[in-house]
Amino acid sequence: MAAHPNTTTLRSVLCQQKPVIQSAIKADNRTAKNSKNDKWPVVSGDTITRWDEFNLNNLNESYGHVLDLDVTGLFAVPDPDQVLLGLQIEVPKDALHLIEWNDLVMEPTLKFAKEHLRIQAGVLLRHRCSTRDGSSIARVIGPKKTQVDHLIALDQEQVPQLVIGLSRPGAKFKGKQLANHPIDSNQEVMWPVKQLANMCRDANTRYGYILTEEDLTACCFARTGPGNSDWTVALMPVPWSTYGPEKLTSDLALWWLCMLAMSGPENRTIQRDREMTRINEWEEIHYNDGRFPVRRHKYSRHEKLLMDDMGFVNEFVNDVEFVNPNDNPNDNPNDVEFVNPNNVELANPNNVELANPNDNPNDVEDYPVENYSDFLHDHF
Repeated sequence: MAAHPNTTTLRSVLCQQKPVIQSAIKADNRTAKNSKNDKWPVVSGDTITRWDEFNLNNLNESYGHVLDLDVTGLFAVPDPDQVLLGLQIEVPKDALHLIEWNDLVMEPTLKFAKEHLRIQAGVLLRHRCSTRDGSSIARVIGPKKTQVDHLIALDQEQVPQLVIGLSRPGAKFKGKQLANHPIDSNQEVMWPVKQLANMCRDANTRYGYILTEEDLTACCFARTGPGNSDWTVALMPVPWSTYGPEKLTSDLALWWLCMLAMSGPENRTIQRDREMTRINEWEEIHYNDGRFPVRRHKYSRHEKLLMDDMGFVNEFVNDVEFVNPNDNPNDNPNDVEFVNPNNVELANPNNVELANPNDNPNDVEDYPVENYSDFLHDHF
């Protein structure tokens, strides 16, 4: 649904147009070499996959109801031009300016979403980022205290860490190349992924990202076995320059990663790939109090009525089905029938008569088939 032109939604804050950032670092420059360590988790071309589930449709299905909320006046909206305009990457550390932007955007938007969804009530979020001038150094919270560029965590006992960020100039990391052609990518491009895997291992979170002036590459790590060295990673690059409410932007992608991690420890700890819950996975919930059955998202916990392809409620908890009359060509296609093969009484806690919307157009609002769920909601 389009927002009123005078309102600011959470989505609009996360979909602003950001200035294009230029980099003076070339791929053949010696400063374009990545850090290396043989003790980092092993990630190779055959263990890298494109994270196709990480797309705008799945985000809208699970968190769209939060993103489209009006946040006008609830917090100060960061201005991309004020923070980023004129920025150029001359040396690798300059990429930390992009991390500072991420931190600036995540603080108010995650706070709002967390409070609205009542996630971990009474527990604050902790944000840490390393700065270009060295005045702040972010580290994994734990025994190893590994240095990172960005860290978002829950501020409670044992400090569950949600998402880890790493910055690189575009000359040192090509997320799009790695996602589309992992087998053909050279080892130099692999090193930032291995470094991020090491940071996520120390932080015990499966979610991280690598940010360049070209894109934000969202990463989800998993173990391939009982050991702690061989890993797989699903990754999805999101262009820095993408903007607008109909797009998955880099800010929106990072917000989504944090929300996935915040949904529960079972949804953020590093596991074997086959044990992980997919980010587009729903479960069916059947109530015992007469309410319609729903689909509930495994991360956001958002619920939707259980519908069939025609837009009808599939079943009640007492196995009473809505049947599509078009299954029989002799039926009137506009006449919706209720079939109750078990002769079970249809639950109606408010004792409101269920009217056929075609009986009297002056008495009952006409509901098209695709809006039948609205009809049910309004009349029960």
